[in-house]
Amino acid sequence: MTLQNMLPDFLSQFLPATLTLVCFVLTYLLYDKYSKQRIESGNMSRIGSQLVFILISFIGLTVFILTIPINETLKGQLFSLIGIVLSAAIALSSTTFIGNAMGGIMLNGTNSLKAGDFIQVNDFAGRVTERGLLHIEIQSEDRNLTVLPNLYLVTHPYRIIHSKGTIISVEVSLGYDLHRRT
Repeated sequence: MTLQNMLPDFLSQFLPATLTLVCFVLTYLLYDKYSKQRIESGNMSRIGSQLVFILISFIGLTVFILTIPINETLKGQLFSLIGIVLSAAIALSSTTFIGNAMGGIMLNGTNSLKAGDFIQVNDFAGRVTERGLLHIEIQSEDRNLTVLPNLYLVTHPYRIIHSKGTIISVEVSLGYDLHRRT
């Protein structure tokens, strides 16, 4: 058997897996561009986009494993390995990861916070600049960004001033140490 005869057999075996990988990468890139535009325009939440990315990755990995040219026993072992790795990752980080994810889903469900709202939680205060599945980012008065985990927001009371109903108050006093024209 020569190399010229082996090459078409090799390509025909790996063609479905290669096409699956190319379709997955294209879908991922197109959805990334689409979701960034929708998030910037305010028509989509970042949490929803992140959950769809996780779903696309899971489906792409599953279809890729199903299309690679290996025997069924090895495919079953690959799925078992992925399941064990995911279970171990979730078990080791479950308190913070799952807690923050559930907090993010809860905050998204109550829809009390939006980007642009002002929030005060204990010693942290500022404008909400970004909301994610695991954290929220606020910008303080001195333009510093602070990242707070969603679990912290769920377990501590917070005060919200919505961006459309913001009240600004300023104290003004007269100074007699300057001339009136100044």
